[in-house]
Amino acid sequence: MNVQKCRVTFWGVRGSLPVSGNEFQEFGGNTACIQIRCGATDLIFDAGTGIVNAARALLDERIEHFNLFFSHSHYDHILGLPFFDPLFRPTSTVDIWAGHLHGTMTPRVMVEEFISPP
Repeated sequence: MNVQKCRVTFWGVRGSLPVSGNEFQEFGGNTACIQIRCGATDLIFDAGTGIVNAARALLDERIEHFNLFFSHSHYDHILGLPFFDPLFRPTSTVDIWAGHLHGTMTPRVMVEEFISPP
């Protein structure tokens, strides 16, 4: 039996609003973003402001394929999406998953509506 080790990284855990300052050094100030690495596969859950640092770290490791899952579409869970560099890199692929949207819209429509110009 081949057992894969998994590692969980919390890139952001704040609710509603990102915060900054010395008092947030210990627990961080970014909104929801969690990375789970199982073997060579990385799964990213939610695109709060923590996704900016997650993207930097993964791109530094030369990761080019991303699986991004949305638990739901409240702003604190999608706020970092316009700043998620892999979305704008021609060498990267981003698969977006959002089961909570089933029957209402596709993940693509949700993302396009969120990052579209006024």
